[in-house]
This record gives sequence, C-alpha cells and structure tokens, in this order.
Amino acid sequence: MTNSSNNPFWVVIPASGIGARMQASLPKQYLKINDQAILQITINQMAKLNDLGINSIKGIVVAIAPHDNYFNSLNIDDHIQSCLGGDERVHSVLNALLHIQQQDNTNPWILVHDAARPCVDLNDIQKLMEHCTKTQQGGILANKVVDTLKLKQNNKVSTIDRSNIWQAQTPQCFRLNDLINAIQTGLRNNTLITDEASAMEAMGFEVALIEAKRSNIKITQPEDLALAQFFLGSKLQVK
Repeated sequence: MTNSSNNPFWVVIPASGIGARMQASLPKQYLKINDQAILQITINQMAKLNDLGINSIKGIVVAIAPHDNYFNSLNIDDHIQSCLGGDERVHSVLNALLHIQQQDNTNPWILVHDAARPCVDLNDIQKLMEHCTKTQQGGILANKVVDTLKLKQNNKVSTIDRSNIWQAQTPQCFRLNDLINAIQTGLRNNTLITDEASAMEAMGFEVALIEAKRSNIKITQPEDLALAQFFLGSKLQVK
C-alpha cells in the first residue's frame, strides 16, 4: 500500500453499547474469547495495521460508556485513546470524530470499526484503504448476499431479488470532515443512520463496496462467540 503523509488514517471503535441480545452480565465487548476481551482483540487487530508496514495509522479512539468500569482493565498502548460515547452508536461515532478533529486538522481518513468484529482480516482492510487513497472515494467492507431473501408484509411472503444486495460490514472508511458533516446533518434532519455509509449516502456521496471475507462476523448472539473463537483460532479464514 502507498504510504503517504497526505493520507493519514485514524481508527474509531464505538464501544459504548450493552449488547442486550447476548443475555450476559456485562457488555458483550468485554466478554472473553481465549481469555481476552472481545474489545481487546479488536483493538489489537486494528493496531496490527502498523505492524504490517502500514505506517499511516495515527491513532485509535475508542468511544466508551460514561460509567464503563471495564475499559481501564484492558492492556492499552499509549496510542489508544478513549472518549465518551453516546446514547446510540451514531452518537458515539460522532463524539470520537470530534475528538479526533480537535487534534488533527489534516482531514484524515477514518476507519470506523465495530467493537464486536474481532475477526476482521487485515488484507481486507488494506484493500479498503488502498481503494480510498487511490480513488479518494469512501467505501466499506461488505459481502454479497448468498441466501434467498424473503419479504413478509401483512402475513404475505414474497421473494426478493438478491443479485444486487450486499451485507454491510466494517471498517467503513470516509474523510473526517465529510463524515462529521454527514452525521450532523442526518441527526438534524432525523435521517435514519444505521451506519456511516447511510449518513454519507443521504448526502449524495457514492460509497464503494469492497468484498471481504465472511469470517468478519459481528458478535451479536451467544452462539456467535463459538464461531468467532473458531475463526480466530483458524489459520484458514473462510471466504
């Protein structure tokens, strides 16, 4: 990948949710896989980008809940920063973006990555970063839908054409100032913001879809822990 001071990157990890669907006694990002908290694994994975020679990661900002009693127990390097999260994911991301803007006026690229996606493949992130720096266009990791999709409305079921349907993953990569403006505008207009791409799309930006490995699962249900443990312990990442 081209390493240029004109294309610095920051990583944002929103981690202030409680993960109610996990039915656990603590937030899901602090549940452990192989004796490590999920959030710790995710942070370590993103930090490895610089270890691979991608020296443009300037910092990692983790947005945590106001009364988070777990984050300080993690093994955090000096370049890992934290800020307060918000009521919803979008507010946590915005708080982290504003935190970065206060210390970096270069309008860097931002990689927003879910705390509960510890299995993300570094080569896929490289592809995303390369696309953004080469084309100056934002993009996200995603998967083509392979299952048949059904739509149920008023007890009537129909089949949806899946040929152009993709499942969004993270990281999602956009310029700092563009993303701040898109999120703030969306919040003012009561736009439904389900991820960073949806905010950018509402502003008229084109978003590239970079096909990624299917092992980049988001841990949501209790059974996802075993699947994530398998992927993390396997040298062969299933695509």
